[in-house]
Amino acid sequence: MGLRIKKQIEILMKSNKSFKIFLIIWTALFVIVIGTLALHDYQRMKRSSDTKVIGVEIFNQINQVRKEQGLPILKYNRLLSRAGQDHCEDMIKYDYFDHDREGRNMVDFVSELGISGGVGENIARDINEPKEIVNRWMESESHKEIMLGDFKEVGVGICKQDGGDLLVSSYYIKK
Repeated sequence: MGLRIKKQIEILMKSNKSFKIFLIIWTALFVIVIGTLALHDYQRMKRSSDTKVIGVEIFNQINQVRKEQGLPILKYNRLLSRAGQDHCEDMIKYDYFDHDREGRNMVDFVSELGISGGVGENIARDINEPKEIVNRWMESESHKEIMLGDFKEVGVGICKQDGGDLLVSSYYIKK
């Protein structure tokens, strides 16, 4: 059957100039669409890669501060990072910056992923340097209390806002 279709296309190509033009235009559009999709995927992967690196840097900065304070370092928790990421995405989607939205809070974000136990959260926005984010948390008593609390694990979720500035949510659990 494939050979038959190929023959029909060859006949149309020989006899119909407008079909040739149509085929050239269709092929060009196809290439443009595929190229655009590939570029979008590349940019999304790059953003994802960038934010993961920043998340690791924030995680390391948190543990550096804890170490300097004589506290045990925290273990990285992938699910807590997912909860933080979900919270960041929620803040962008619903255009707010807060620990909760209409009664939905950190407990909801972690319990949706099957996590339970004592949790804490710090959020930050419009600060693009990991060390500066952690320094700002240390300057706030409530954020400092969370960061230096008796938690065992931490995860960091990050989104880039429209202007490129970061939105960060770190989640802590006592486990």
